[in-house]
Amino acid sequence: MYFKVLSQSLVLLLGFFNPFVAIIAQNPKLEQISAADGLSQGMIYDLLQDNKGYIWFSTRDGLNRYDGYYCRVYQNNPFDPFSLSDNEAQVIREDKLGRIWVGTVNNGLSVFDPTTGKFHHIRNLPSQNVNAIFEGPDGEMWIGTNNGLCKIRVPDSLAPHKADLIDVCQVETITLEQVKDQQKTTVTSIRDLLVAPDGKIWVATKNQFGYYNPQNKSYTAKFDFDGIHNGKNGSAYFRLGPDQSIWVCLPGRLMRYKGDLVSIYQLPMSSIFPRTDCVFDPHGNLFVSTRKQIFKLPANCVDRADHPGFELFYEFPSIGIAGSTKMMFDQGGLLWIGTNGYGALKHNPGNPFFKHYAKGRSPRRIFTDNQNHVWAFLEGGLFGK
Repeated sequence: MYFKVLSQSLVLLLGFFNPFVAIIAQNPKLEQISAADGLSQGMIYDLLQDNKGYIWFSTRDGLNRYDGYYCRVYQNNPFDPFSLSDNEAQVIREDKLGRIWVGTVNNGLSVFDPTTGKFHHIRNLPSQNVNAIFEGPDGEMWIGTNNGLCKIRVPDSLAPHKADLIDVCQVETITLEQVKDQQKTTVTSIRDLLVAPDGKIWVATKNQFGYYNPQNKSYTAKFDFDGIHNGKNGSAYFRLGPDQSIWVCLPGRLMRYKGDLVSIYQLPMSSIFPRTDCVFDPHGNLFVSTRKQIFKLPANCVDRADHPGFELFYEFPSIGIAGSTKMMFDQGGLLWIGTNGYGALKHNPGNPFFKHYAKGRSPRRIFTDNQNHVWAFLEGGLFGK
């Protein structure tokens, strides 16, 4: 794929107009995906790379599929029952069959079938506001809504003539109950989900996280974080580590669950932003985003919770609202960063520049000798490096 790269001179020239530019000189070089690339809206709620390599962005005004050149936008069309059910798409996941599940703010779930290009809809949910989606080991989809947790099964083949899946999908609402201060309460407003390797369903609400055990249908609260948000609304968000440990992202800190061991990692700078995200690159380095900073924890420091050694990787301008929302590494090792109103940013951790040799001359043949020297046959002579 070909991707556009902003030149250093253009970055400096536009410094007064682009909120990211003022700090490009000391930050790593990033490419911005914006309305110029066809992005429907700058608020990125979620990111996904599908099995064909396309990058998907869920935004406040539509679902976008990026092919490296331009975005194809999917939005609701009230005259087309097979269109996206709601333009405010806040979470996206791909299932094992390659279908894209879209959780919306106002109108339940839409399931995109890439074989037909049609969206099918599931609205018989505890709430039409869907915050989290995760696929289980048997193909069941776990859904977190503003009014609780549910498990959904749909047929492997979706009828191309039926947009509504109410007659063919199985929706089971799960009640999560806990006893606190000798009173039984129901856990609702699920913000994030993760299906752990042992089958437990980790769930996060706005004031606690824990896990649901499908075997005995019990819920266990693990941590109550009412006091760490300074009165701000927030939640925990999950990631699965390369060693299958569970990472919990909280404002100003991370918690890692590895078997019976729980480790707490304090971030260098606390953030009042209610969302902290983390993601591992292919080499085991951990990247952590708050609203204004992105930190890197080298792979050789990941097991050192007492002195983790976070490095500042990227910093957004302190003035203004520009900041990160969600991160993802794609199959090629590129880092994608969603922002809160300024589109997506992309970082290539490899060398972003090519070195040019014998400029203006046409190579006829290129080969490497037994001493790893590269030779090129050119018009008018032989070039070696």
